[in-house]
Amino acid sequence: MLSLVLQLAVLGVALAAAALILISFVAFITATKMPHLRQYEEEKFFLNARGQKETLPSIWDSPTKQLSVVVPSYNEEKRLPVMMDEALGYLEERQKQDPTFTYEVIVVDDGSKDQTSKVAFKYCQKYGSDKVRVITLVKNRGKGGAIRMGIFSSRGEKILMADADGATKFPDVEKLEKGLNDLQPWPRSYFRTLLMYGFHFLVWFLCVKGIRDTQCGFKLLTREAASRTFSSLHIERWAFDVELLYIAQFFKIPIAEIAVNWTEIEGSKLVPFWSWLQMGKDLLFIRLRYLTGAWRLEQTRKMN
Repeated sequence: MLSLVLQLAVLGVALAAAALILISFVAFITATKMPHLRQYEEEKFFLNARGQKETLPSIWDSPTKQLSVVVPSYNEEKRLPVMMDEALGYLEERQKQDPTFTYEVIVVDDGSKDQTSKVAFKYCQKYGSDKVRVITLVKNRGKGGAIRMGIFSSRGEKILMADADGATKFPDVEKLEKGLNDLQPWPRSYFRTLLMYGFHFLVWFLCVKGIRDTQCGFKLLTREAASRTFSSLHIERWAFDVELLYIAQFFKIPIAEIAVNWTEIEGSKLVPFWSWLQMGKDLLFIRLRYLTGAWRLEQTRKMN
């Protein structure tokens, strides 16, 4: 009997090892060697307030604004106005109090099927294209891909990623700015919380240590850190945050996690079970692709 149990145990270990080798092989051969920014001709321009085409700037240009806010949006015609009203109300008031403060809001329409671009463009007409710009992507890239397109077309010294649902109170950006300047080394539904804890364990176990909530859509980066991390990013969909932080930790870019006010907003594009399953697969593949050398990061000097 003991011999049978031992044989079964050995067989189980052998099967697990074989499965891991097979998954690693699949992860390796399906990996894209070098991340590149696919950009259609229409995506190189934005419309100014008069409806005329202008060429988008580049992340590699010198910054001309203090803050860029990048808002990835997919089918957000209903939720976007609430977020934009709050964000622009805060930014305009801040500029009145401090005339030296400059900003821009970049709404990236990720191939929406509704009127997201038209809704966003109304804010461009109201505030001017120097403050509000709309980038309309030809095809849906995923949240990470949309944010990368916005960041690569931004002009800010600091770049804020903000979700279109307005779940985070926009004035909390001041907390992030303070945390970014200081840099010293959350209620959801029960089902979402349970899934999130499981996801956080996988994140901790496979990729990123020391970050409680990798998926928060309210992230502030310096221009230098944004250009370095997003230039190396492979994942364009929901798990992109994890690879982004993995890259930041690899390059020893300091990270601070700041508590903000967060409210669950209806209309999320996440399909709870299947979205987390997809992200779990992405996490495993991120880890395996870096371990097997399918994806490589070239070490550079320490960054701010």
